[in-house]
Amino acid sequence: MKKLKILCDIDGVVLDMLSAIKKQNKNFIPENVVDYSFKNEKYGISREEVFFYLGSPKTFQLQEPYEQALEGIQKLQKIGDIFGWTQVPTEIKSIREQQLHDIGMKSFIYDMATSKDLPIAADCIIEDNPAAFCAVQDSNIIKILIDRPYNKGDSTPSEYLKNVYRVSNLMDAYNILLKIINILQM
Repeated sequence: MKKLKILCDIDGVVLDMLSAIKKQNKNFIPENVVDYSFKNEKYGISREEVFFYLGSPKTFQLQEPYEQALEGIQKLQKIGDIFGWTQVPTEIKSIREQQLHDIGMKSFIYDMATSKDLPIAADCIIEDNPAAFCAVQDSNIIKILIDRPYNKGDSTPSEYLKNVYRVSNLMDAYNILLKIINILQM
């Protein structure tokens, strides 16, 4: 069996950014975040404060893995090479690279916002942002979306979301990939 090349987003898939903000500001209500732009203003702090925390090195240092994320990464490594796929400010890159190393992922910092192409020839992409699939032109790439409250009402055009598997966590992503691999080997 050929090893898959898997691009895996970090924030919102492996590491929990919203809980790291909560650790710094007890007024923040992560479960009320229902959009990427933080426009609903029902999460206990101002939008400006949220963006401050999103760019703060301390927030990145306080991030912890989601439940089952590390187990999911270990399982995924049995069927492929996993590359961290993320967008971070320049001053955060060394923190992120260390996080990826500690988790056991191949480090790959990639700015999704400035490119329409994938950084490597991937077989699978695991994301929490539906808009990231707009960069995926190859219909053979397996697309997996980690379900989060903030991505349920996303306005990404439906043509980019065809054949996207929506799952709860990385263990579910592993199970979907295993099923696909087994079907393709028949």
